[in-house]
Formats: sequence, structure tokens, C-alpha cells
Amino acid sequence: MFGCHFAFLDVSDNMVAVFTMAIAFMVPIVAVLTKHQQKMALILKQGSSDHHVDKLAADVEQLRSMVAQQTILLDNLAQSQKQLALSLQQAPTSERINV
Repeated sequence: MFGCHFAFLDVSDNMVAVFTMAIAFMVPIVAVLTKHQQKMALILKQGSSDHHVDKLAADVEQLRSMVAQQTILLDNLAQSQKQLALSLQQAPTSERINV
């Protein structure tokens, strides 16, 4: 009924049905794959990972600054304690207890 009868092409009705069904199933699959590829390209273009890396770098820098401040404070405290210990060793006991 729908068979093509050309001299160079002899396609039966069954072959036309098979090709039609194959195309009918391929179109949605290609559409889904294309949509997925577009979404992936958009995600890569937005660079969400770059933002995350920048945030982590800022957090690391903040932590380094806090560690440096704490180190300075601890050094100052240790020096103060050494000076206090020296002054206590040099002063007589009666001066230390205010007698």
C-alpha cells in the first residue's frame, strides 16, 4: 500500500513501518538528550564551583588571620607571665604578702 517502487529503491510496507516506528522513538530520546546537554552547559557556564572555591579561600584566609592574632596574644601573655615570675622571685616574701 505505502511501498515505494523506484528502480533503485525497493522498500516493502513492513520496512516503512519499522523506519516510522524507529523515528517515532528516536525523536523524544534525542530531545531529552539535547535538553540534558543544554542544562549541563548552563551549569558549567555559571561556574558554581568557582564560587564555592572562592568562598573556601576566603574562609581559609580568615582562619589564618585568627591564628596569627591568637599567636600574638599568646606570646604577649607568656611574656607577661615571665615578667611576673621574675618580679616575684626578686621580691622578698614579706613584700609579696603585704606584711
